[in-house]
Amino acid sequence: YFGGMVDSGGTIAFLKRGKKKREVITVRMRRSSNLALNWLKERWGGSVIQRGGAWEITLTYGKAIAFLREIQPHTVVMRAEIGIIIRRYIEMEKIRQEPHE
Repeated sequence: YFGGMVDSGGTIAFLKRGKKKREVITVRMRRSSNLALNWLKERWGGSVIQRGGAWEITLTYGKAIAFLREIQPHTVVMRAEIGIIIRRYIEMEKIRQEPHE
């Protein structure tokens, strides 16, 4: 179900946040009802808000990656993009964990 939601109108992006402008993986979906989004929040976390008459859920960081890994096999349109994003996130985390001089 959520794979179809992402395929039909979800947004997946790397956004720069914080003072250091660190890239953060973000998944957003909007719906007219909050029922499915609240269920998604119970399972994967994130935040649900009402904006402009619609409900929106936002998942970031590891929650977003866990969600994308689980739904990727159930997507069609976004499947390749999700794979690219997961690989990029893994590479970014490796770089962050390397010791800095």
